[in-house]
Formats: sequence, structure tokens, C-alpha cells
Amino acid sequence: MNASHSLYSHLFAIVRFDLPINAENVLDAVSVVKVFQEKEAAEAEAMRLRMINDESKCIYQVQTSRLIPVTGEHMA
Repeated sequence: MNASHSLYSHLFAIVRFDLPINAENVLDAVSVVKVFQEKEAAEAEAMRLRMINDESKCIYQVQTSRLIPVTGEHMA
């Protein structure tokens, strides 16, 4: 866990970007494909997806995020 955000567990999302991204398709061009608890697993899956979709016009990147437990204080 990263010390600067030690209150929250980190998650690693694979984000797919369908190219080209322009003003007409911005909301449809980006999607979260899968979320992992381990960075290494997310990186390996992103690499696998890049390899099997090599001919398509999309890219896969791993994005770090944090898991925020559902409590009253976070529901504002």
C-alpha cells in the first residue's frame, strides 16, 4: 500500500481507450475493462489484451485507484 494514501487500499484498473478520441465519442471511447487488487496481475492482463487486440484501434493502460469503503462519511 502506498504510504501517501495509506488510509485506502489500492486497486488497479485496466482502462481501454478506443481511438481516435474526439468530441463526438469521448464518453464512449473510454471504459474500465477489469479491476485487480494486484498491480502485477493488472499489468500482465493489460499486456495480454494489447497483444490479442494488436490490430484494433484501442489501447489498454493500468490506472491506480483507491477503494473507498461505503460509510456515511463518504456519502456526502
